[in-house]
Amino acid sequence: MDGLKSIFSDQNCTKIFLILGLFLIFFINLSAPTDPDFGWHLRNGYDILASHTIPHFDPYSFTMSDFPWISYSWLADIIIAFTEKYFGLFALSVFFATAAAASFFLAAKAIKANTATQIIVALFGSILSVSVVSIRPYVFSALSLSFLVFILLRWRQNSQIYPERRGTKMLWWLPLLFIIWSNLHPGFAIGLVLLLVFILAGAIFAKAKIAPKLPFLKNSLLIFLFSSAATFVNPCGHKIWKEIFRTAADFYGRSQIIEWQPLYNAGAQVFLPTLIFAALLFGSQFFSKNRDFVLIAISALFFVLALFAWRNLALFFIASAPLAVLTTENFTDKNLLKLATMPFVLLIFFALTFFWGWRNIKEIWALDTNPPALAKKADFPYGAIKFLSSNHLSPDADRLFNDYNWGGYILWQLPGQKVFIDGRMPHWKMPNRHIFADYQILQAAKNLNTVNSLIQEYNLDSALIRSDSPLAFYLSTIGWQKIYQDDLAIILKK
Repeated sequence: MDGLKSIFSDQNCTKIFLILGLFLIFFINLSAPTDPDFGWHLRNGYDILASHTIPHFDPYSFTMSDFPWISYSWLADIIIAFTEKYFGLFALSVFFATAAAASFFLAAKAIKANTATQIIVALFGSILSVSVVSIRPYVFSALSLSFLVFILLRWRQNSQIYPERRGTKMLWWLPLLFIIWSNLHPGFAIGLVLLLVFILAGAIFAKAKIAPKLPFLKNSLLIFLFSSAATFVNPCGHKIWKEIFRTAADFYGRSQIIEWQPLYNAGAQVFLPTLIFAALLFGSQFFSKNRDFVLIAISALFFVLALFAWRNLALFFIASAPLAVLTTENFTDKNLLKLATMPFVLLIFFALTFFWGWRNIKEIWALDTNPPALAKKADFPYGAIKFLSSNHLSPDADRLFNDYNWGGYILWQLPGQKVFIDGRMPHWKMPNRHIFADYQILQAAKNLNTVNSLIQEYNLDSALIRSDSPLAFYLSTIGWQKIYQDDLAIILKK
């Protein structure tokens, strides 16, 4: 009996809850490479590893080969390609699930609080961010943002608890973080925004005497300038900012890409829980005795970003995790920890973790080791690609029109085959070309004179598109021959 009591001591129960929680967060984030952009990231990583050079013009399309492409995620692409090449797709799934899980937990741990609160906040963020977290460089931005939040808040907390240690030594790690971040994903721009808001909001609210005084304001601003300069330390230099501004200014392109659309387009199962979470988070501040106005400002900013663009959802949960932990701690004290570490609660938590983990591992392993099953899950044209790889004579000679969401998969499965468009290109414009607009005109097949003109302009001689698309019907009516068709895809030849 004494042995059983020692096993279920408060300290051991807390450790058990922590371990189970971390595993559950990992299992929630475990996914297969079903993102449409995965293929071109993998292909770019393979090519960089093989050539030891980073492309500065588009090497993958025949429509924009003269476009000065900015390979903004070159380092992430190398990591993806290296892991897939030497360890396989399942290892890649495990790697990205670990990175995503670390992102949510590290952000929650930025505020010193009890383990149960941190785990529950991280779990909630993970569950509601499943729709945007997958095997993609975006996860590196989520992880980098969580490191930024952790460093800033732990520095501020230590400065308040130990005034004699006030200094900015800990913050001087930030320029290094931004050097790494700017080579992984352009989300570093949001990180700079958070850093600036943290510094300025801290100074403003301290002056208004509603927040603790931020030590070394001038040094903090200097660190911000160094961090900003650090983002230029990448193979693209200042041009990476050109890519960020081009994307931000392209309202048309962003309105057509689902993940750039407002959060309500994510569906009620994501939008409503997020709205309830935000309402509880911000509404509870009116009743909280220890309001942190800096965290409120940061959380509000990222909530607005998530409302305007669905893809920012995970970043909102990471940026708001410290406020959620602090608020929950204020209202529940240690009652939540006592409840979470009760033996029968731990048994239920263990059963949930085991069930979710067993189901997810089986599913992801089955997808990662079975190309047809993976393609079916991701809505990729496996049969059509198999046909092309078996019967194709000269990939370089074909000018293949393709579905936008299949461009990356074609680059992944058919090395050497250039595409009409892929996920890198919706914001690319040249004086005489707007490739994404031209793609949409062709795909819709409404203005037939313009369609015919674009077919001639791009000298298209084949198409790999959806069987039920308007363009498939039109090309069939003007004499293009069907050489392959299944329930999903059709291949037409001029």
